[in-house]
Amino acid sequence: MTTDGSRPGAPISAASDAKRVARKAARSAVALAAQSNHPQGRASDDVPELRLKELLDQVAEGQDLKRADVRRVLEEALNQIGSALGEGRDLSLPGLGKLKVKRATRKGDRRVIEARLRQDAAPEGRE
Repeated sequence: MTTDGSRPGAPISAASDAKRVARKAARSAVALAAQSNHPQGRASDDVPELRLKELLDQVAEGQDLKRADVRRVLEEALNQIGSALGEGRDLSLPGLGKLKVKRATRKGDRRVIEARLRQDAAPEGRE
């Protein structure tokens, strides 16, 4: 077995290659999303929010993947996370933390979800 789970000398199929890219991009996206400059209290207004474009660029660069591949995987992952939250499901995502839905209400044609995110404390030197 090789590190990507395939047998040595076996042809790499498009499906197995896509799964490998998806796993790698998802791990990177969760790890990047979990990073915080404000481990205590609320984020200040002077820190810009993390936008999809920036997250795509960081994951693609950090994992040496094509941005288009990262985009497809990340958008699908975010759609699945959004669906789970819409159903009221709690999330447990290593690297991001445990997200527990507290309340969900409807405001017009939008859903408002109040949730609590619990993360492990950052190791010394990473705060």
